[in-house]
Amino acid sequence: VIDLSETEHLRQQLVQSQKMEAVGQLTGGIAHDFNNLLGGVMGNLELLKLGEISEKERDERVEKALGLIQRGATLTKQLLAFSRKQALEDRETDLEVLVNHLLELLRRTLGESIEVRAEYEPGLWKAQIDPNQLENAILNLAINSRDAMPAGGELTVRIRNFKPDFQDARLPVDLKAGDYVALSVTDTGFGIPAGQLKSVVEPFYTTKDVGDGSGLGLSMVYGFAKQSGGDIAIDSQVDAGTTVTLYLPRAERNTDAIQASEEESSDIPAELGEKILLVEDDPQVREVTSIMLSQLGYEVVDAGAGTDLEAILQNGGGGSALLISDIILPNGKTGPDILQTASAMIPEIKVLFITGYAAEHLMQKSILDHNYPVLTKPFNRKILAQKVREVLAQDTRSGAS
Repeated sequence: VIDLSETEHLRQQLVQSQKMEAVGQLTGGIAHDFNNLLGGVMGNLELLKLGEISEKERDERVEKALGLIQRGATLTKQLLAFSRKQALEDRETDLEVLVNHLLELLRRTLGESIEVRAEYEPGLWKAQIDPNQLENAILNLAINSRDAMPAGGELTVRIRNFKPDFQDARLPVDLKAGDYVALSVTDTGFGIPAGQLKSVVEPFYTTKDVGDGSGLGLSMVYGFAKQSGGDIAIDSQVDAGTTVTLYLPRAERNTDAIQASEEESSDIPAELGEKILLVEDDPQVREVTSIMLSQLGYEVVDAGAGTDLEAILQNGGGGSALLISDIILPNGKTGPDILQTASAMIPEIKVLFITGYAAEHLMQKSILDHNYPVLTKPFNRKILAQKVREVLAQDTRSGAS
């Protein structure tokens, strides 16, 4: 009997360390891109403020600003997905959709000197993998490719269906019989010498200069592929570029895959003019949320950051049907603390938590229970309206997922 607990613990630490290294390498490009987004939003809003534009142009400026904000929100969600710690969760995944979501982030990360493109074989199978871990693997491969192309170049992501031909000596020796989806990342960089190819997937082995890499990137990609039931192959020639191919197992079932985009919710108004207790420490977010709820027909009780909640409940807040509360509040307070105070005075009150953090992160920190409904910031009026109506329609406040 061999106790592998410590080994598994170290492996998990290495995985998380590599995730954080990948996010750290994104910082420069992300800051640049966020400044561009903010510049676009600021410019459009300043043009609106002038008041010397037609109604048509005003609508166009508003739509452009909202589009830039949505791009920023999408980027933030992707960064949270990369940085959070989570177990491997295999599910049927459409790799074409996943890579399409990732392309914009890759272009920001690699910079303007590197052209990024994707090629897909028609009729692609679904793969049975953890999509978040695969995104992290692709990002690691892309960063390696960027470092191999300091003067710029091309990076191509190719996806094809694959049935192993075991007469092909280039296949990984451990690849099992079966159907796979092959995902290749190819660059036009300086390549890897033949003598180093067998070592590049070993932990802490790196072809980069001291201090430029941990030597964990390819080993983590290799570990992910093997843990998923697949394998990895590396083909490289000096001064001719490198291709890393992940062989990912084909999904056996034909269930729903990753959605290309979130469905647009209906702008559902209040049914009974219910009273909503609103707790949010950011005054601008609180004001906008309050206005949106009022426009939908709800009676809103502004409870600020929740510091005087009991007094507010005794003076106008009583009879509230729903508590909408931020989860992380000043002075060490949390949304669940606010709910406990409110439900002591209004036992039947329901709750909708809002947050700028990843819900999974809050659950892992034991700040939030899985049973409570959560709405991630930023959200528009349609999404808020749909979620509020959904929570109010439930029989119990803990019945949401």
